Amino acid sequence: QSQMLKFIAALIVVIGHQAGFYCSPNETFMRETGLGSCCVSFFLFMSGYGLLYSYVEKQQRLSALWLKRRMVKLVVPALTAMALYVVAEVAVGKEVDWGNLLTYWFVSDVNLRYGWYVSEIIVLYIVFFMLYRSLSVKRATFMICIVVGVAACIMVAIKCAIWYVLGLPCFLMGLLLANHDIGEKQCRLHLPPLQMKLLVS
Repeated sequence: QSQMLKFIAALIVVIGHQAGFYCSPNETFMRETGLGSCCVSFFLFMSGYGLLYSYVEKQQRLSALWLKRRMVKLVVPALTAMALYVVAEVAVGKEVDWGNLLTYWFVSDVNLRYGWYVSEIIVLYIVFFMLYRSLSVKRATFMICIVVGVAACIMVAIKCAIWYVLGLPCFLMGLLLANHDIGEKQCRLHLPPLQMKLLVS
């Protein structure tokens, strides 16, 4: 069920971005698909929840194969979408910056309008892999909250696009909810009330 919800959210993100770039703000289609930012946040929330919950409940081993499988699930669709986008650009006679394409691939918004969204998820998956592979669940959950929180503050300070930041707290909330749902097991994270309020805020 969570995979289906993530698929629907990802689909709306794609449609919302395309509508935003190619439709007039007053068009009905644009008004009805302007949910991209909400769906990015929802996707990140479900990703955080699913990663931690499945890791603990299914006792998954965080191996290189684990990371490879998840990277393939993200990278292959992104490259496919990028290729289709480039074909569409060529078909309508738009100039393609091949140097940028072959250097940055889907990471550049020039080559894939929602490439930042895929790139951010990839980074979060890698951070999750590194921390939970080397630390206990309790410490890793605490550390990933600190790392992502600091990263969000830095992005705000250097005035990155706000949409890079908006979904990050949702990823952390997904992790914390998964931790809560796991219950009274050894992985339970105990945060002082003030820290928990600040994090949720």
